[in-house]
Amino acid sequence: IIMPHKIKSDTSTTAASLKVDTVIVLKGAVKEPLSPSLFQNHLLVPQHKYPQLHVTKYDYVISSILLLLVVFFVWLYAFDFKALTQVIKDFFSFRNSSKNNREGAATKNRTTIFLALFFVITLALLIGKILESYNVKLFSFNIPVPNEIIIAFIIIAAYTIKFVIIKLTGLLFKIQNEADDYINTIISYCSVLGLFMLPIVILMFFFKQVSPLIFIYTGIGLFGIFLLIRTLSGIVLGYNSSRIAKFYLFVYLCALEILPFIIIIKLIMLKLNN
Repeated sequence: IIMPHKIKSDTSTTAASLKVDTVIVLKGAVKEPLSPSLFQNHLLVPQHKYPQLHVTKYDYVISSILLLLVVFFVWLYAFDFKALTQVIKDFFSFRNSSKNNREGAATKNRTTIFLALFFVITLALLIGKILESYNVKLFSFNIPVPNEIIIAFIIIAAYTIKFVIIKLTGLLFKIQNEADDYINTIISYCSVLGLFMLPIVILMFFFKQVSPLIFIYTGIGLFGIFLLIRTLSGIVLGYNSSRIAKFYLFVYLCALEILPFIIIIKLIMLKLNN
């Protein structure tokens, strides 16, 4: 016979022992080492005790210029689509180009001015990126002006001199219509080239996953193709005109089309070798 108080005492002792055993087991479980996490190398680890200012080397000037060019293109596409289409048609049809030149549309409408601006800016940015990639300095002394601005003014000056020489040649040999047609052809090709160069330049500056050299070579190849097509168009224009002597056409091509680029390539090679 078990006395009631004995049962109560044994029950309390058992419960107390179970409670103690449970606590011991739980404490032992906490002390056991945990298995390593699968995301051990991907966990965020604080580097600083307090917030730090993050400064990036971001060229906001070039970004703003490219954004402005994109806005101009969207504006032309939305509000002056007919003129934009006409400029592109001039690129593929010499007859349309000549017709527009006689009407004075090629050098006066705002579409051509904006597209010429596209060409100057994109070509200047491409050349500036080439100089930066190959560590070539435009001048041996420091100038507090970005290279792209200087290159843009050089491009404008070069084409202005080119157009003046073509105009004077037309007046001298009494072939004003042919000279105007050739100027219009140059403007048409430069305008369309600026459109094609814009996405290449944007990718060159902002698509960091790909080497900029790929876009540089693409831009150079595109410029070479357009230059070749433009030169061939000038040759066709000269041969189709009975008032242009073939010898003078050959001299012009050698003096103003081929020789300048040979000189530029030679200067670039000398800069790279140094």
